Amino acid sequence: MVNRLTLIADACSARFRPIFLAFITNFAGFLPTLLETSEQAQFLVPMTLSLASGLLFGMFASLLLTPVCYAVLQDFQRRGDDAGGR
Repeated sequence: MVNRLTLIADACSARFRPIFLAFITNFAGFLPTLLETSEQAQFLVPMTLSLASGLLFGMFASLLLTPVCYAVLQDFQRRGDDAGGR
């Protein structure tokens, strides 16, 4: 039987490239607005910064938080199965 942590690491490495490339392309699209210094665009900079930081958080959440949650839920499920069989 394959180790659960090995499966989680394989899934994370398989999903890393598409998630990272989507983050980089979106962030590159936000850069012109973030670097804009004109007075008209100054009200867009905070919104763009929050969108970019949200993308960064979403990338880390999907790469790190989701697999950890699956591992924890699987542990709870195994403990429940062990307790129910007694």
